Amino acid sequence: MARLTSEGQTDASFNGNGVRCNLYGGNSGNSIGGIAVRSDGAALGAGSVSGGKVAAVLANGQFDSGFGTSGLATSPAGTNAWRTSGIGIRSDGRILVTTWKPTSPFSIQLAQLMPDGSPDPSFGTDGLALFTPQGMNISTWMSNAVIYPDGRIIISWGRFNSVASELDHAVSWFNADGSPHAIGTVITDLGPNSSDQDNARGLAMAPGGDIIALGSFVESSGGTAVLRFNGDLNTSSIAEEINAFALRVFPNPANEMLRVEWPGEARIERVVVRDASGRVVPSNARITLSAACIELAGMASGPYFVEVVVGDRMLRRLFVVER
Repeated sequence: MARLTSEGQTDASFNGNGVRCNLYGGNSGNSIGGIAVRSDGAALGAGSVSGGKVAAVLANGQFDSGFGTSGLATSPAGTNAWRTSGIGIRSDGRILVTTWKPTSPFSIQLAQLMPDGSPDPSFGTDGLALFTPQGMNISTWMSNAVIYPDGRIIISWGRFNSVASELDHAVSWFNADGSPHAIGTVITDLGPNSSDQDNARGLAMAPGGDIIALGSFVESSGGTAVLRFNGDLNTSSIAEEINAFALRVFPNPANEMLRVEWPGEARIERVVVRDASGRVVPSNARITLSAACIELAGMASGPYFVEVVVGDRMLRRLFVVER
């Protein structure tokens, strides 16, 4: 763990040299899955060692003797097979640690500690909530968690669909006590093709409460995607966000013609094609209620975006022209 000044220089007041090593006792294979800062300036580092440990280091670089055992607390996450992905501090000082198991049986665990590092008995079972998605496998990545002011929890992770042999991006909602929220899990296919290998890379909450998720997809060249979900935790509003990804765009890659289909009741009002820089590309689109056919003549090979206005919303999807 290292501490820098606001100018980006090593902070000599932190352990004398700006660095605190061997957070978890020098065990081999250590890795930090996340870091959070308490209101008193102490840093909490969650590591993937012995099932998950949290180290508390004061602003001066010394371990917090009042936390766990000599500044080190063991998360109730289980065995070494679990990997730590994130850590968050609630407004009352309790600590949320997210872990995941990349081997069968695949699972996600949410662990919660009291401010002194002991397990929180009010969370899950003895401080541990286990989440095993039905019919899904956990992929190789899970991001951090976001904690709402009212205590509810959101996580993002990569879901492997063994039937389709593909990876999808997933976002799951939980209640403050670790139990699944009514919204459940939102599955999104990020890339231009259904066979893309999608994964979760980050999660944050916007000032207005909306959830921003960062994902990546790997195909021939790969790419990144940013998703935004309404933050009021209203199931219907979340469903509207999901519908944005229900817009069908095919074939993809396309050559001469691109077809767009909207499954909802509202009709398609307008269709616009833009290149990768955002400039409008002249195109001829034939619209019939909930579908549109776009002629791609004259468009060079490469990535494009199609913007579809449905009712009072604009939906945007990526597609590729391949000559």
